[in-house]
Amino acid sequence: MVLFVENDTLAIRPLIDYLRESGYDVEVRNHADRALADMPGMQNLRCAILDVMMPAPGDWGDDALGGMATGLVLARKIRESNSALPIIFLTGQNSLAVNSSLRDFPKPSKCFGKLHLRADALLAAVQEMAGQPDSTAISTPEVAQV
Repeated sequence: MVLFVENDTLAIRPLIDYLRESGYDVEVRNHADRALADMPGMQNLRCAILDVMMPAPGDWGDDALGGMATGLVLARKIRESNSALPIIFLTGQNSLAVNSSLRDFPKPSKCFGKLHLRADALLAAVQEMAGQPDSTAISTPEVAQV
């Protein structure tokens, strides 16, 4: 299973569909705090794809820099309970602070600029980091709302 966390699910719908058509079970969350709350119930989670810039949950305080690094904060929280989970970051920003943080994030991790991301490149990264899909069953596209 792949967890995809992105607040603008409409923009990444083709990527989600492509991963599902390639045989991956994809869970989508459009809020970082919802993803974190739901993770304990996600069986066979093998990779997380996180948008770097999302609205910050109110109780995350200044750590998320007002949404400028919510994906990084989420990644750190994920790694507290699952230190080996591969994480793929997506960002449309070219901020020096964000790019530096992404470079320094512990492996296994990768980063893609969302503005230039191709579906086949994302699929290759998921295959490299999470392995082949568990099954060829294609799940129905759903987006969890909070």
